[in-house]
Amino acid sequence: MTTLYITSHVAATNVALGVPEQEETVDISGGSLQSAVIEQNGTTPYKRVRLFADGVCHVKIGENPTATTTSMPLAAEADIYVDVIAGHRIAVIERTTP
Repeated sequence: MTTLYITSHVAATNVALGVPEQEETVDISGGSLQSAVIEQNGTTPYKRVRLFADGVCHVKIGENPTATTTSMPLAAEADIYVDVIAGHRIAVIERTTP
């Protein structure tokens, strides 16, 4: 089974220092699955979030997102950093090739 790893930080400086605020994994499957809510701690409305998947997938970010095959693609074994509004979730679905 493939997995999406989610690590959120208060700010970019915490990313550089390696100080995560919240960590979670979500299984990647043929149906859209959501993460827990990205928590708001403090006054910062945004969190810097690292997404890393060990398989190809599509991700969508929002209050109650449903990932589809037209959502943002994420390559396997490559991480990306995105800013997420605290209180939102990240949905993931496996990416299939024709």
